[in-house]
Amino acid sequence: KPVSAHKVLERAIAAARPAYQQAGVGLTLNVPEELPDVHANETRIVHVFANLLSNALKFSQPGTDVTLSVQQSDKYLEISVADQGAGISKEELLHVFDRFYRGKYEPASEGAGLGLAIAREIVEAHGGTIRATSEVGKGSVFSFTLVKVTVQTNY
Repeated sequence: KPVSAHKVLERAIAAARPAYQQAGVGLTLNVPEELPDVHANETRIVHVFANLLSNALKFSQPGTDVTLSVQQSDKYLEISVADQGAGISKEELLHVFDRFYRGKYEPASEGAGLGLAIAREIVEAHGGTIRATSEVGKGSVFSFTLVKVTVQTNY
């Protein structure tokens, strides 16, 4: 159903901010003041944000920043979460959205390797796409799209 993109962002950021503060990692927002509504199940999309923000924090060092950005196209909002972590090799990048995949630098005790696979399923069920780009030593960017609500007019 139509939901405020700002409301979804605010929920996700409010939930993540305490962990970021405790870890000494900045959370920078690059979000336009005006955003259209998107077609979404708010709870499910907040889950996607939670996963991306949690992963970015896990691979960030104190004193660095994670940046959440939003860009618009005609049909979509593209939301990106960029960290300044160690980055992901090209070989591993091919598998980050696979079920049960865990990167070789991931702490052994954390997670089952399902978070990004579930995020992909949720985003695709919403008619969007999700992708990751990374450069070893320079960090990673995880981006996903949501379909904007457009006003239909009949003349």
